[in-house]
Amino acid sequence: MKLKRDIQGKFTLKNEDYRQVRSLRLTDKTWKALGIASECLGLIRADLLENLVTQYHGNFPDPIYGVLLGI
Repeated sequence: MKLKRDIQGKFTLKNEDYRQVRSLRLTDKTWKALGIASECLGLIRADLLENLVTQYHGNFPDPIYGVLLGI
């Protein structure tokens, strides 16, 4: 997936919500799983995580916990 950049070469914002740069400690298995899932949906990992939280308003159903925890 190719992300849009402005004339200075910086990535453009997807919407009006500014995103801070964050850091996560993930296992390689989890990082790969996020990569596969996001690629299948045409997203980047950050957008996949944003969509999950937005969709469930932070209240994840039990099956999601199983998927995210690999159980």
